[in-house]
Amino acid sequence: MEEETVRKQAHRRTVDHGNSFSRWVVERKMGRTGFGGASNVYRIEPEPSQLVGMMPPQAYRGAAASSLITKFTHTSMNKIRQPIFVVKWTPEGRRILTGSMAGEFTLWNGMTFNFETIMQAHDNAVRALAHSHSDEWLLSGDHEGKVKFWQTNFNNVNIINAHREIVRDIAFSPNDAKFVTASDDGTLKIWNFNDATEERALTGHGWDVKCADWHPTLGLIASGSKDNLVKLWDPRAPGKNVATLHGFKNTITRTKFQRTGGRMMLASSSRDQTARVLDLRTMTDVVVLRGHNADVPSLTWHPVHPNLITTGSQSGAISHFLIDTPLPENTIGLMPAAQIVKAHDFPIWSLDYHPLGHLLASASNDKTTRIWSRSRPGDTLSFTDRYHVLPPEGEEPIGHHGHHHGMNTQRRWVPGGGRYNNGGGNYQNNNNNSFHNRNNDGSGRGDNAHASRRFQQYSQRKLNEIRDGASAIIADMNGSSNQPDGQQEGKPSGGSSSGGAGSSDKPSIPGLNWTG
Repeated sequence: MEEETVRKQAHRRTVDHGNSFSRWVVERKMGRTGFGGASNVYRIEPEPSQLVGMMPPQAYRGAAASSLITKFTHTSMNKIRQPIFVVKWTPEGRRILTGSMAGEFTLWNGMTFNFETIMQAHDNAVRALAHSHSDEWLLSGDHEGKVKFWQTNFNNVNIINAHREIVRDIAFSPNDAKFVTASDDGTLKIWNFNDATEERALTGHGWDVKCADWHPTLGLIASGSKDNLVKLWDPRAPGKNVATLHGFKNTITRTKFQRTGGRMMLASSSRDQTARVLDLRTMTDVVVLRGHNADVPSLTWHPVHPNLITTGSQSGAISHFLIDTPLPENTIGLMPAAQIVKAHDFPIWSLDYHPLGHLLASASNDKTTRIWSRSRPGDTLSFTDRYHVLPPEGEEPIGHHGHHHGMNTQRRWVPGGGRYNNGGGNYQNNNNNSFHNRNNDGSGRGDNAHASRRFQQYSQRKLNEIRDGASAIIADMNGSSNQPDGQQEGKPSGGSSSGGAGSSDKPSIPGLNWTG
């Protein structure tokens, strides 16, 4: 009889947001939350033990640095591997939907990230996906210029031949009555959703239109093209170009309106290795996002923090930017607050945040979909700010006081040299592509050991405080007992019953070791 092969059980990593979110909801009902503003209720101290009590990003609205995502969680890939061009979380956050070069939709579980189902959605590559604001409809565009209408159960109810060439992007109007498509045929088209008819074509670009977005509350469309221009359109007026922006030096790859906060910002990325944030009120660039070593094909806003933008580069790097970071006078160039240098092996075509903001999905030409989660408190290999590394002795870990209007303006301590950086960025290190702890010479030696020593000292102080507190409680209990002549067990007669922090006579308690 042949011996049966016993397969070793694989433990699948699970990210369950239910525990922290339900606890946060309960505390909101009890009035113990800083919802919508500054608060000291939720303080993130740089200790691994803080992981247990971490709340969802909604609890830290004034501290975007606490939601920087750098921790690898899972890689998902199909059996027949194909480049993944687009990734979207379903509106309720329970699943991840990807569109591949083979025209397939693949659904992955949103907590365990295992495969759920696959279907042949298009005859060729899926290039664009968009959910309606009502969460009841899904639109997909392909390499042939077709757009398909899907219900939430993935029942295909309509197909239109929208363009002559590739459909690059799709976006819904605020009330879902219309949608706009962008194509390599050089046009944008506005469609009536109910009867799937074309209302008008926007033809101001002189080359392929690579991206488009519809403002979440206003009648305003932004588009980017291979002609290096970003254009703003009024969808109510036939072909009316409101403004043209000339800041980029190469093809525009993505345009995204701000979804939270004031919603008055437009972020755009380009093949000139930069991304820009435009203030729609003044029509000027607020900040230029630098630090990429290749083209920037993907970009997204965080769904909770209005000052956090994430980009994906041609080199496979994921970069996070805090756009409210104070900059030197007369400069607008901003380096990443955190960066995953080798998130993928090839270009990252699409990025999408979980609706709650605690997970990030990335799709790449390396034929994989990867899931990333928030960094852990005390993780010195990810960050060098005071959310994750202990501050110098005598300084308190950063909390939520001092944050105003969703902006993160606290100074952050950078270990190794005692430097400060306003806004949490680590870009002052000599190696801009690495955001681990480094010395001033960029060697990477010493700072990790320094942070480790600081952590040990901090832990020892906390342990001593606990022991002293226990001594005081035990002494008080012994002092209240009825013993003759004031004699207490383990204490000489006439000794203080307070057992304070400075007491050298520690009570003898079985099983309690006072050494170390």
